[in-house]
Amino acid sequence: MLLKSNYLKGEFNPEQVDKIFALENEDTMNKFKSIVSNIPMEMVEITERIITYAQARLGKSLNDSIYIHLTDHIHFAIERYKNNQPIKME
Repeated sequence: MLLKSNYLKGEFNPEQVDKIFALENEDTMNKFKSIVSNIPMEMVEITERIITYAQARLGKSLNDSIYIHLTDHIHFAIERYKNNQPIKME
């Protein structure tokens, strides 16, 4: 996965790129980069697949902020599970 900001700066190896990820809002992109730096790329890729699936099923595009919030939410839930902390659904 390649962030658009890295692409524009030329900070990538073209042979290792399988996707380019671009958010339109710069503030959202900065928040996303901050989260990505602290979360395993696997979580980001899972979230991207979930969002792509949801958009296809709904026939709509979703707000870019979902990438930040859903990635963070999934990572937090998995970390709680790994640490044997309860996950409550209310």
